[in-house]
This record gives sequence, C-alpha cells and structure tokens, in this order.
Amino acid sequence: MSEEKRGGPYTKPQQEKRRRQVHEMYFEKGRSAVSIARELGVNRNTVNEDVRFWCAEIASEYKKERLSEMASGQFERFELQRERLMCLLESAGNDEKLRIEKLMFDMDYKMFSLVTKYTGGFRNFEKLMFDDRIQF
Repeated sequence: MSEEKRGGPYTKPQQEKRRRQVHEMYFEKGRSAVSIARELGVNRNTVNEDVRFWCAEIASEYKKERLSEMASGQFERFELQRERLMCLLESAGNDEKLRIEKLMFDMDYKMFSLVTKYTGGFRNFEKLMFDDRIQF
C-alpha cells in the first residue's frame, strides 16, 4: 500500500506545475489561498509561498516606478468602474441593488487591501494618511 503524499519537498516539475496553477487561480480568478490549497491538495502555506514567489517575480520584472504607475492605473480603473456602478444603482431594482452594492464593497475592500498591503499594514497606512509631509 502506497501512502498518498501530503506535502513537500516537491520535484521541480511538480513545483512548476503547481505554481502555474496557483498563479491562474490566485491572480487571474481571485481565489483565496485556502480554497486553492483545498483544490490542489496542498498546505495553505505552500500556496502562500507560491504567491510570494509570483509577487517577487513580478516585482523583479518592473522597476519600483513602474509598479507605482501600475497601481495608480488600477485605482483609476476601479474609480471608473465604481462610477458606472453608481449610475446603475440609481436605476436598479431591489434585487439588483444588492448585487451592485456587493460589487462596490468588494472593489473598495480590494483597493483598501492593496494599499495597506503595500504600505506595510494598516498601522503604517494610518500614519501615512495623517502625515502632512507625505504626498501621494
């Protein structure tokens, strides 16, 4: 009887395949690390390490200024989408209003998460927001 493998170390091909799957599920489909780990049958920490790997890969491809430009562009797209949703909200029925409000909440939450993640957490974000010397 062979026991099914429940964790690392992984062979290089296994690792590369898993990382591609994690990239697709996390970055393209927006799934959580827990749901990805459950579906792939790996530890959540393995998925988190793969996400860190991809973040480092992406960061190494772009200079810091480029990342700042990308974040700025993403915020602008969020705002445009939010404006369109606000227009829809005014003319929507009750059932549709809840769906639109949920979309808006999800967008706001993602924006806040992105900002706090890249400013070193909520406490640092709070300091940055109320420090007059720093300009965004």
